[in-house]
Amino acid sequence: MNIERQSLIRLSSTKRMEGGLHGFGEILGTNVGAKEKNGGLAHFRLAKYAQKVQTMPPQRARRIPNLRIMRKYEALIVLNMKGAETLDELTAAISEKLKEAGANVTEVTNVGRREFAYESNHMKSGQYMLFAFEAEPQTIRAAREALAIDERVHYQYYRVK
Repeated sequence: MNIERQSLIRLSSTKRMEGGLHGFGEILGTNVGAKEKNGGLAHFRLAKYAQKVQTMPPQRARRIPNLRIMRKYEALIVLNMKGAETLDELTAAISEKLKEAGANVTEVTNVGRREFAYESNHMKSGQYMLFAFEAEPQTIRAAREALAIDERVHYQYYRVK
């Protein structure tokens, strides 16, 4: 069985009806059933298909080979400002580390300096920065590990936008 065909069959739980695959029309935007009757599976472009897959749950999207899904994320990072670096230098360094991990940083927002509810690692306050970026799901782990080593990063929190 063809790999593309296996992926499509796993992608949807539609049944074979009248010799064609029905139910893929809304996913692919084409009439797959009519082309299936001629013996060959309808060829589709992953670029067009990826737009439809953006809303698909990650469990189903993982089954499709060679498909890159870029999701939008936000990272709230609390910076330790006890060093000699300025805020602009720290922001540029954090953005560079996110880019090295594979993220496309789209927006950086300075939330401001805030005091903590209690002292944490001998710090009473920290500089909060909000980074908006697009990345693949596995990029978050690499970014988190890269920033966890950095002493200038006090806390990091990621969420899907």
